[in-house]
Amino acid sequence: MIADLFRAMEWSDALMWKAAGHTPEALDDTRLRETIYHLHEVQHAFLSVWRGMPARPPSLAQFPNMAAFQVWMRGYYEQANAFIASLDEEAMNRPVILPWADKNAAVPTLRETLLQVVMHSTHHRGQVSFRLRDLGGQPPLVDFIQWLWLGKPAADWS
Repeated sequence: MIADLFRAMEWSDALMWKAAGHTPEALDDTRLRETIYHLHEVQHAFLSVWRGMPARPPSLAQFPNMAAFQVWMRGYYEQANAFIASLDEEAMNRPVILPWADKNAAVPTLRETLLQVVMHSTHHRGQVSFRLRDLGGQPPLVDFIQWLWLGKPAADWS
């Protein structure tokens, strides 16, 4: 199920990027760019922790344009999907200490943090959709059930 959720997340992200690219004002909108960046920044941050190499992702200002940012962002899915494919039940139940969590916070399992990334990304795609509509764009339907109805298509980054 986790692997399916990540494939659906990539499909949804690709549709979100495509809709932003078809909305002339979108990629010039600071709020939209920052929300898209945050969504992907968190994905990368969790992956670095899962792999045992916690690292702070580059800031949005380090990318000369949104195309360069998208190249960096897209590299996430190949790495995340390979990581998820390598997991067994024992690994899914191991505790994951998040360096940014409060020191008194309960420690989640790897499975729980994988689910957190999917849910966090879904939340921010909703914000992107709302902002796209404000800017005159047409947000895509990116519901998980839609992905299932369509036969679990791969992400289309064209």
